[in-house]
Amino acid sequence: MKLSNRYGAKGVISKLLDPAPKGDFTEKIDIMLSPLSILGRKNVALIKELYLGKIFFHANKKLEALADDPKIANDKIAKFIIDLYSIVGPKKIADSVAANINTYTGNKLRQAIKDDQINLFCVIEPFEDIGFKSIRSAAEYLKIPLEEKVYIPELDRWTDVAVPVGISYYMFLEHYSDVYANIRGTGKFTGLTRQPTKGKAQGGGQSIGGLDIYSFLTYDANNIMSELLGPRSDEHRAKREMYNTIIETGEMPSIVESTKSGGTKDIFNLYILGMGLNIT
Repeated sequence: MKLSNRYGAKGVISKLLDPAPKGDFTEKIDIMLSPLSILGRKNVALIKELYLGKIFFHANKKLEALADDPKIANDKIAKFIIDLYSIVGPKKIADSVAANINTYTGNKLRQAIKDDQINLFCVIEPFEDIGFKSIRSAAEYLKIPLEEKVYIPELDRWTDVAVPVGISYYMFLEHYSDVYANIRGTGKFTGLTRQPTKGKAQGGGQSIGGLDIYSFLTYDANNIMSELLGPRSDEHRAKREMYNTIIETGEMPSIVESTKSGGTKDIFNLYILGMGLNIT
């Protein structure tokens, strides 16, 4: 199982914890990220997204509570929204939000919140930035912690120090072997992966991507799909057999190449051929 955030940074789930961990403020933690992935990829902006997601999640909860309380004046509800965005910024967004909120008169703002027509969120425009100082000020304004100590039931202990805990949005990706396909060449396949060789000289074919497949489906070109698509590029059974042979015998099994040069026991050439390429 893979997961990907909204800007394409992918990761894999390495361990399932049941029951789930919890923070001293957050009741349930769904995903624990390895700090090495953030430091190694120099992706500190991921921490900002965690924090901003948490800030606006709890800001929406507080906004709903304000709208449901008849003792809270409409002006105070508007001020809460405008003040939050003025703290977080950037200034252009804060000014735009303030101008929009000030168009609601009387009880219209409260009713729009109750009708779920107003939801607070933060989208950072290109070439703009929100500093950690502004993020921490917004958290203090809402009286919520950005870092929390985390309890891990499997270990029956809390973390020694508070760590970043926030809210981010992920897609879960599950890959099935039958959805990976390649255009089938009329000639040869590589011996290990059964992927078509590439290039006209080899009598091979070319990989077909997801967007191309969707285009064929859109135009109801099912017969073309049947003609073009061959087996998945990675044949896991062949891979496992090769690895097991190496473990048991200490040697690479003989692989018949798609060229006239015969077999090879060279790992580099083997994987180059597995990608449908050729070294001369």
